Amino acid sequence: MDADKIKQMAGNLSHAAWTGEGATIGGGKFSAAECKAAAIALDAAPAMLAALQELVAWHENPNAPDSIHWLGDVLACHVRPAIAAATGER
Repeated sequence: MDADKIKQMAGNLSHAAWTGEGATIGGGKFSAAECKAAAIALDAAPAMLAALQELVAWHENPNAPDSIHWLGDVLACHVRPAIAAATGER
């Protein structure tokens, strides 16, 4: 999904939260508070994905300081799975 669609979805959810009515999505009813939380998460998602990808690139840089070798376990257990989920590579 492209960034414009994510922004549009976040805007629609924000509007649903602002109206106080919530939204029905895929047959599920979501409160205004749930719509607001989802909008916040969608707004943040592209930046968080970019930061995680940058962290991986930094770790894989052959010129990176030796002090970051501990990061490999974190990348394997948490960061790479999160990137795969966010990009649909699961």
